[in-house]
Amino acid sequence: MLLFIAFLIAIPFLFKGKIIEAIKQEANKSLDAKLNFGDVDLTLISSFPNLKLSLQDLSIIGNAPFDGDTLIYTKNISIKVGLYDVVSGGQTNIKSIVLDNPFINILILKDGKANYNITKESKDASTSSAEPTAFKLALNSYEINNGKINYDDRSLTFRMLLNDVNHRGTGDFTQDLFLLKTQTEVKSNDVWYGGVKYLSQVQSKLLADLDMDMKNFKFTFKENELALNDLSTAFDGWLAMPKDDIDMDLKWKVNRNDFKSFMSLIPGVYSSSFKDVKCTGNLAMNGFVKGTMTDTRMPGYGLNVKIDNGNFQYPSLPSAIKNTLVDLKINNPDGVTDHTIIDLKKMHVEIGGDPFDAKLFVTTPVSDANIDAMLKGKINLGNLKNTVPLPQGMILTGILNADMLAKGRYSAIEQKRYEDFNASGTMSIAEMNYNDTKSGDKYFIKQFMLTFNPKNVTLNNLEATVKNTDFKATGTIDNLIGYYVKDDLLKGAFTLVANKINVNDWMVSGATSEGQAVDTSKMSAMQIPANIDFDMTTAVGKLIYDDIIMTNVKGNIVARDEKLSMNNLFMNLMGGSMMINGTYSAKNIKKPDYTFNLNITDWDIQQTNKTFNTVKKIAPVTSKCNGKFSTVMDMQGIMDEHMQPQMDKLNAYGKLQSKDVTLNNLTALSKIADELNMPQYKQMKLSNVNISFDIKNGRLFVKPFEQNLSGTKSVIEGSQGLDQTIAYTMKLNIPLSSMGTAAKGKAQSLLSQLSGKTGN
Repeated sequence: MLLFIAFLIAIPFLFKGKIIEAIKQEANKSLDAKLNFGDVDLTLISSFPNLKLSLQDLSIIGNAPFDGDTLIYTKNISIKVGLYDVVSGGQTNIKSIVLDNPFINILILKDGKANYNITKESKDASTSSAEPTAFKLALNSYEINNGKINYDDRSLTFRMLLNDVNHRGTGDFTQDLFLLKTQTEVKSNDVWYGGVKYLSQVQSKLLADLDMDMKNFKFTFKENELALNDLSTAFDGWLAMPKDDIDMDLKWKVNRNDFKSFMSLIPGVYSSSFKDVKCTGNLAMNGFVKGTMTDTRMPGYGLNVKIDNGNFQYPSLPSAIKNTLVDLKINNPDGVTDHTIIDLKKMHVEIGGDPFDAKLFVTTPVSDANIDAMLKGKINLGNLKNTVPLPQGMILTGILNADMLAKGRYSAIEQKRYEDFNASGTMSIAEMNYNDTKSGDKYFIKQFMLTFNPKNVTLNNLEATVKNTDFKATGTIDNLIGYYVKDDLLKGAFTLVANKINVNDWMVSGATSEGQAVDTSKMSAMQIPANIDFDMTTAVGKLIYDDIIMTNVKGNIVARDEKLSMNNLFMNLMGGSMMINGTYSAKNIKKPDYTFNLNITDWDIQQTNKTFNTVKKIAPVTSKCNGKFSTVMDMQGIMDEHMQPQMDKLNAYGKLQSKDVTLNNLTALSKIADELNMPQYKQMKLSNVNISFDIKNGRLFVKPFEQNLSGTKSVIEGSQGLDQTIAYTMKLNIPLSSMGTAAKGKAQSLLSQLSGKTGN
């Protein structure tokens, strides 16, 4: 018995190194990605007669074009296998796979490339297929605990984010035909399509039994139920993956034909008091997905939604949502996007007595969108608190009005035949106040009005305060319909006037007070959308970025071709002023690049040193200087993903000028002063400084320049780098009469020796 126990204890140690090495070798052979994991635990005692392998902090990170993007990360992955299977080398029966706190991040680019395609292609497929292996693998159950799943398909502009995912599945994967039982719970489910958020923090549950045909790789839904908040649906059909493509024929419908279950999907409505809601009305909702999905093609799909006489009221609130009518059909028979027909025959709702109506009919959305749309109504936002329970601490008031028509083919706008496209109407918001005391978010729109015509949309007036920013804007927007229908270029020209803009509020969560540094490590690089072309003339009284305060900001800013261009952008800061011309490009969002011409006038040296890390690293001597300087400089470089300049990639050239600069206790000059007994070198004043310099890959090169240092003519040149190395040469013409007695004696002795050697 003692020998047997010792055997159980020893086996994991005997096999641990081999297993770790085998995992890494096989991963490197088969994966076009980086596999990493931390601690490894191998045990037999607690799982006997199975062997349990646990890997901590396992991650798979992609290679180009997904450099740095995590595909999978899990805090812990545990695998139980039969001990005899491992020893015999035959079929390995995996009893269970458990992932704890995993993050699964699936990304698909616009060109269809997916980050989960990480297996390397075999160099000789014919050879590998002709040599079958004796190794077989079986799986009994798998489990995900407290997971997070992000699915982002940019080719379809579809994204789904699942939080707190718990999933388990059981089945005998050794069989060609078997029943797979699955159970899934998701505490928060968010879905976006085409930039519009359709589901927000929806609780989801899925119970599904599938008949698994592993020979044909076909899976048929047997008994299943999907619940989204209070809305319960059922699926019927199958999907198959005989090769790389996915064939499917799926139908679904809601299980309960009541309006209340549909209302549970509306953000803010589904709460602990939802069960007490009084609700009447009928709901019919069903859909299908049928066809083949490939890298370039979608299957056909359809959706039908019909609501009749929907009424909804919380018993504790005075107002109701009444007379809700919806008749919507979306049909695409074959997956070709241009064959999609959207037919919203009618939508009507009354909120707090205010009616709102809409209709939409769209055909051939890709080739030449045929549109017939109407939107008309009024919403008193202040009445919403009487209809649905707002979150505690939230204040919402204001009036929204809309009255718009659009009818015609998009080609009429493209060809500037505006008389053939009927577009008219207005949309306005007045005195809208949103205040969330819990998050600290504050928005106030005093006035906002858009006027629509076939050619463009006019922003008549926008006057608003958002967080710590207040502004006014006017302008025009061209091609709004093309932007929404075909993702075409959206053009705009605006004039923006603001008393104060705090950029920090837009880049990190939480407000920052004026002059307070923000944690820039949490910032993300600012992305400029490829399909916008905005030209903006600005006049900002105060602009705050990080801990930098700029005033009297005015100039022209253009967002175009994923670049932000600044033209004659003027501002006061650092006790002086600056004019900027240049561009910031975010085509590579992980390494944005910039090219700027800076014309700086009368900046305070001490203030500049304390504010800019770039100056501290490139010219640490500025911490010992007092005075003002001016410079004209051309610079270019790249930033990291947190929008911080990469100093070793900085290149620049220019001139620096100053009327008066005082150097205090500069270490090198202080030592010279002590050796020569000339204390005037400990604090020196420079006048009429004119320095030409270059910065190459982060190293500063100063070209020779003349200067009078406390009555001594000098020539200075050299360089310094980010590694704190310096290499300067300073030539000083010091009269003997200016030296102390000891220094004068040494100098005369050296001169005498030199004279003897040269015969002069």
